[in-house]
Amino acid sequence: MYKYKDEILDKSIAAELIIELFQGNQKVRRGTIGDRVEQTHIDGGGLPHNNSQWAVTLALDGLKALRLANNPVRGEWSFLSIDDMIARFESLLDTN
Repeated sequence: MYKYKDEILDKSIAAELIIELFQGNQKVRRGTIGDRVEQTHIDGGGLPHNNSQWAVTLALDGLKALRLANNPVRGEWSFLSIDDMIARFESLLDTN
């Protein structure tokens, strides 16, 4: 069962879905990310945000700030693999 059933899509849900759907992928178009995140959320029983693309944009910005995602070319994103994401989090914990 989808854990965000009946919840409105927000940036934290979008970030989790982005990682789930795209981790390890290179060169994913921004529109594809937004469409898949929104559709996955709705298919699971979640409620759409009145501006779902904005929630996805905020999520991508957050993932980029954590260096879990990168957009080397406007409109195109790449994502670390799950192993690299874990290593990144461990390195963040080691520095604090």
